[in-house]
Amino acid sequence: MNVELLDLKVLSCFMYVSLVGWICLISGVIGTLHFGYRERTQTRRTEAEFVRYQKAQRKRGKHSWKTVYLPILRYTADLQNLTIASSNYHEKEVLTPGDKVIIFYNPNRPEKFRTEEENNEGNDFMIRLGGAIICAAVVISLVAEIFVFKELIRF
Repeated sequence: MNVELLDLKVLSCFMYVSLVGWICLISGVIGTLHFGYRERTQTRRTEAEFVRYQKAQRKRGKHSWKTVYLPILRYTADLQNLTIASSNYHEKEVLTPGDKVIIFYNPNRPEKFRTEEENNEGNDFMIRLGGAIICAAVVISLVAEIFVFKELIRF
């Protein structure tokens, strides 16, 4: 096989795989910056008190369900006292009544809130995925270069 052709294939493999990684990485960074801006300008931060858990069923597979626990939180938003179940469920009971949780709520709709732990999960995942794909592209290209080098020695 032609060595220059192999070198070109290695380079194109690295480019295409790393391009996907860079797209993930950049979208995660942009999402994080946008999320931070939205948090600073469109939400308010407050401390909520954990009251109790509400059991709920979530679909696990096609025919099975699992029990999850929705934390019910009490907080004051714009002089309103609210007690609302969070959409961020737990697999097991980890909070005890009276525990404090940081939340971010929409001042126009104070019943809509996010807990601090669920704030930026999707963007963090994209950043980690992008970094992992870029690392995989480097490893793939190094392995391919070793193969190309072996082909060079054989000629």
